[in-house]
Amino acid sequence: MSSDAIGWTWRHSPFKGTTLAVHLAVADSANDQHDYRFWLNQKTLAVKVRSSRQSVGVALSKLEGEGFLRRIRGGKSAGSSAEYRFVFKRHVPVVYESRRVADIEGDKKARTPAKKGGRGDKNPGTYPKVLPTDSIEPDSLELVAATAAKASQTLKALRAGERESLRAGAVGATE
Repeated sequence: MSSDAIGWTWRHSPFKGTTLAVHLAVADSANDQHDYRFWLNQKTLAVKVRSSRQSVGVALSKLEGEGFLRRIRGGKSAGSSAEYRFVFKRHVPVVYESRRVADIEGDKKARTPAKKGGRGDKNPGTYPKVLPTDSIEPDSLELVAATAAKASQTLKALRAGERESLRAGAVGATE
């Protein structure tokens, strides 16, 4: 099972219906320890996606034809299992984004997906990427670093003082 493949499929799969269900089932079966390979016969896959074997065969052909799967071997005769490799295609637009981020202007409300031609990045349905340091000025970062360094020095001085007072207390107790 590969959470990477499942997440990638939810974000990038351009398919709907049975083909999407098959793509997700394949992603769930892909073995990330073995180069994202998987082997299932169409009947087993049909049970998993709750569809007919014929619909699964059409979906697998579509996935393979569009480069989302690569057949490694087998699957030529009826009922036999084929070995496939799940393919993370490059340059595939994001079609679904589940992450919600704060608005760039500082709104505390989470944004809904951008509509085509609306705000957001080049892919419709995505959110702008906001890094935690985008809203911090460089001078502020220097101030934070200086404050942290001073706090560290103060802590070291306190610890040294505690050691001295413990030593003094121990010396006083032995006298």
